[in-house]
Amino acid sequence: MKDIGIEYADLILIHFPNYLNGTDFSAEGRAEQWRALEYLRQMGKTRAIGVSHFCIKHVKDILSDPKL
Repeated sequence: MKDIGIEYADLILIHFPNYLNGTDFSAEGRAEQWRALEYLRQMGKTRAIGVSHFCIKHVKDILSDPKL
């Protein structure tokens, strides 16, 4: 957020479930990304978080995370 000059975003999405900088994420990786979004929401940096282009399996990966 600092890089683009904002302190707050109305909505932050994970756009695609599998890759970040060319790295293939496992179920744990997707859950870790979601926990990062939860942290931003708790810190007041965003009002809403979500996902886009996730199939049911990817959503279940996040929902089954015991750390949530």
